[in-house]
Amino acid sequence: MAKMKHQWVLTGKGVKPSDYSRPSNWLSMVRRPDKDVDVFFLMATTYLPENPGDAEVCTIDNQRMRKYGPYQLEAKASVFEPLANIYAPYYRQLDARLMIGKSSAEAEPYFTVPKMDVFAALDYYFARCNAGRPFILAGHSQGSTMLCLALEQYFPKHPELLERMIAAYVLGFSVTKNWLAEHPHLHLASGPDDTGVIISWNVEGPANAGQTNVVVREGSVCINPLNWRLDDTYAPADLNLGSFFCKNSKAKHEEGFADAQIDLERGVVVCRSADPERWAVKHHDMFGTQSYHSWDYGFYYENIRQNAKVRIDNYFKSKNA
Repeated sequence: MAKMKHQWVLTGKGVKPSDYSRPSNWLSMVRRPDKDVDVFFLMATTYLPENPGDAEVCTIDNQRMRKYGPYQLEAKASVFEPLANIYAPYYRQLDARLMIGKSSAEAEPYFTVPKMDVFAALDYYFARCNAGRPFILAGHSQGSTMLCLALEQYFPKHPELLERMIAAYVLGFSVTKNWLAEHPHLHLASGPDDTGVIISWNVEGPANAGQTNVVVREGSVCINPLNWRLDDTYAPADLNLGSFFCKNSKAKHEEGFADAQIDLERGVVVCRSADPERWAVKHHDMFGTQSYHSWDYGFYYENIRQNAKVRIDNYFKSKNA
């Protein structure tokens, strides 16, 4: 996979955006919204090429992506379900293994086609679905990568939309100090209730320090999902309101067992209370031996839900003041 076999991946030449007027291109599409807030959700990577000659970017109707998309919705986007109407497009995904060893600048051209789809989905969503409601952006892993590109490139062209953004939950990917400095219209959350801000973290065990994690960039910054602080104040598991996991086709709520402390140097949330034998992801070449990448939402599920409600309530209070 090191050598590109399909140059359209990098250039987008001859490629058109996917058609988001087709209901089949939406993982979740609310026809009759009954809530005052929307969530626009971008799922993590579900496409992994398995055979020689497979493209680096999948088609919009790729069977593997379609098969595992509903899992992404249940395991992650569902955290917002009591609070908001959830809109989630399918988008042509990149083989995430291509990102190993690449800087953000080196990686961006590989996202030409996925970005094309995401921007087209945003166009359709705002023109046909949103109806002026405030919204939350949420994603995970590759989905959060795409949200960062949208925050950087799409929303500056639509500043009136950014004014209605309650928050962007960019989990499982890095927000860096340099990136924020280069885009002064974007701000990292500084506490539990500010709005128009980015919430971001990657969860690891302590043994992952110094290891390569494809989603952890140099200069990463994050917020603690239990105490909503930016410093390294330890948050014990008794602050965890509850966890939620979808594993082996079974959904399960558990008592919150995950603690959290920011490693300021690495820019990640360190969880010491989880058993790595049970929870560490298996793709060690991509994430290191003690990454909890799959559970960035699940470990802190109920805290995320409570926090989203706080930010939504604060948004409406500020607008009605």
